[in-house]
Amino acid sequence: MEVGASCATGGPYVVVSPCPENTTALVLVGIFGSLFVSLAGTVSALSVGAPNLLVPYWTFTIGGMSIAFIVDGFTDEGGLVWSWILVGFLNLLLALPGLYLMSPWQKVYDREPLAGAPLSRNAWWLVYLVLGAGGVALGLWSAGSWL
Repeated sequence: MEVGASCATGGPYVVVSPCPENTTALVLVGIFGSLFVSLAGTVSALSVGAPNLLVPYWTFTIGGMSIAFIVDGFTDEGGLVWSWILVGFLNLLLALPGLYLMSPWQKVYDREPLAGAPLSRNAWWLVYLVLGAGGVALGLWSAGSWL
């Protein structure tokens, strides 16, 4: 998003806004890699009575991207990029159901606690927070080494 609303590399024309090096690989590995880890983590988590990982993954990934689109829709020159703002708000609408599903008053996927689980469901959220912070640190490190 640092390069603006669009970037291009190569071709017969002069590129006004070139894409950073390894952008395609970084995006593909980041999106599909994080989805794979989230799916594998959810299967593991459900087997030990932990909360579902897919709902927070969806909410924070789509919600974070929507905030980035909305913020970048307001340019430094005081203009607005309406397409970015619209996409940001539409993505925010996609992320909002996850906030409801993570709330204590929802009844959509209310499961009974697993007997003999190593941690309570509330303690798992702390584990998820620590793992998420580690993932953010690893993501920042890897993005810095690729770009």
